[in-house]
Amino acid sequence: MIYKCFNKMSQWFFHHHSFASYLEPVMQQWLPAWRSDSYRGKVIDVEHGDSNYSLVTLKLQRGWPVHTAGQHIQLTIENNGRLLTRTFTVASSPDLYKQQQKITLLIKRQQKGQFTGQLADIIKIDQWLSISKAQGDFVLEKSEYPITMVAAGSGITPIMSMLTQHLSTIKQPVYLRYIASHNQHYFVDLLSQLSAQFGHFEFDLVDRKQHQNMPLFTNEQLQDVYCCGPATLMNSIKLQAQALGFSYFQEQFSLTPLVNLQQQEFKVSLGTNELAVTNQRTLLEELEHLHQPVVRGCGIGVCHQCQCVKKKGIVKDIRTGDLSGAGEQLIQLCVSQPISDLELSL
Repeated sequence: MIYKCFNKMSQWFFHHHSFASYLEPVMQQWLPAWRSDSYRGKVIDVEHGDSNYSLVTLKLQRGWPVHTAGQHIQLTIENNGRLLTRTFTVASSPDLYKQQQKITLLIKRQQKGQFTGQLADIIKIDQWLSISKAQGDFVLEKSEYPITMVAAGSGITPIMSMLTQHLSTIKQPVYLRYIASHNQHYFVDLLSQLSAQFGHFEFDLVDRKQHQNMPLFTNEQLQDVYCCGPATLMNSIKLQAQALGFSYFQEQFSLTPLVNLQQQEFKVSLGTNELAVTNQRTLLEELEHLHQPVVRGCGIGVCHQCQCVKKKGIVKDIRTGDLSGAGEQLIQLCVSQPISDLELSL
């Protein structure tokens, strides 16, 4: 009750959602990267590979709720006085954290990315950062059927966590097809070790052309299919799996591009400003293009950093195709496509 009173006073007098968040700057003098709603982690190793990937190892504070293999976290780091938050999947097994309080993240370096494009300059050994609890439901389900896994690019990350955690306890055959450009496959040595250790696990390293020329399902025996990669790849695998009656599970790191042959323009009211946007991009992309003060987080509808209030108008959720109501509601800019004129409050 007392804690609720302090939080309410913080909202009234200090414009913070909680008393703990008001104390953050003070606490950070002794505990770098301390935040009231997250956990602290220390960078203990960074490997920048020849491919476009970096492997980051964190030592986490005690009390972080251990993840389930396949889940992701939100990582927040301060750079030049600005907080950057991005979503990354944990590549290591839950057992590694239980034994050593460590997790590893495989991060794809995007050349033009505000975060990953500057990774070598942003993340340093012994640096403290903040991470959230693990989230996500792309996890291995209990089943007795053979398992087929398909990973493309950084989609190998949740798959590796599942393999290292579960291969010792599952008995059914497990096959992985890992799709990446030449010399862009990661964890190759670890995959070879797992294959040598567990006779029921096999894998193939292929590029996109080889994948297209190799049938994925060679028989109609019931199996569980796990897929992580670009939306176009997953849609193709999903259609194949469902046509054969297989159980299908997926996780994607990017949104399906908007495709709309009929371009339309709408008005967006932001306070006293009136802007013109099109329906060919998400609201986040449109407002960034117009240099509006929006916050970009993960960009795929996971972290909710770009959440705002839609007061009037209709938007479409590009993940599901669902249309919003015309009245006031919370929306995420990164997954919202304008369908009508809008009034927003950032």
